[in-house]
Amino acid sequence: MITVSSVTKTYGSHRALDHVSFGVPDGAVTALVGSTGAGRTTTLGVIAGLVRPDHGRVLIDGHPLAEARRPGALVGLQLTDDWLPEEFTLESHLAHVCALQGLPRGRVDDLLACVGLHGARHRRIKDCTPAMRQRLGIASALSGDPHHLLLDQPTRGLDADSTAWLHGIVRATATRGGAVLITADRLGDVAPVADHVVMLDRGRVVCSGPRASFQTADETMSYVESDHLELVVGALQERGFQVVREGQGAVVHAEPAAVGRVAFDHAPGLTHLSTLARRSGGAA
Repeated sequence: MITVSSVTKTYGSHRALDHVSFGVPDGAVTALVGSTGAGRTTTLGVIAGLVRPDHGRVLIDGHPLAEARRPGALVGLQLTDDWLPEEFTLESHLAHVCALQGLPRGRVDDLLACVGLHGARHRRIKDCTPAMRQRLGIASALSGDPHHLLLDQPTRGLDADSTAWLHGIVRATATRGGAVLITADRLGDVAPVADHVVMLDRGRVVCSGPRASFQTADETMSYVESDHLELVVGALQERGFQVVREGQGAVVHAEPAAVGRVAFDHAPGLTHLSTLARRSGGAA
């Protein structure tokens, strides 16, 4: 199990994470969902030991990752493809990843075959399609045969067949007892495979729970804060909106525009309104 406890991270005056706490249980897939800037990638970086938090801690199977003898065998990390070395070939990149972990060269062939890139092994990364780059990142994450997986927007750039393939890998990891954390800006992108959902907004967890407790993949949710939150919640509920109080605000099963119209017309003091989950296929 991965446990994130009261993690805070600031960059200058910007607070990227604000006392973030949640758990990623073994044998299940947890989706970390939020709009751009919500703190998803920073959270993954903290869990993977790439970002040092100002406060709080992360435990993996009850221990800090730094204590693991073979971190790559404990946790596999896939970040968005911006970090890939453009001039490397697929084969040379994976050879480098394996060498850093003390893995045999033959592991490269296994990984290329696993992600369906064996025939493109000599292609430079800069010449790869978005789907190929995603598969390469996933191969890197799988290199140490990890027990747990952290995947940052893994479905981005994938077609339907590749997405189904990815879901198979994710589900297989969970079935073996691993904890899987995947990020997305649309719940619909991960709804078919997620068991639990954690929603971030401006670096804070605003709601979490079983996947079944959230909206359908085609519905949009909003998060609202107000100096007069009770008035806002009451006005929304009177007009048939589904509203759940969470933290300092409320989650509303509706588009922000609809929530804003009600709040501005019937309740003063609106201080924040944002999208938590977008329609699958909508604007990012």
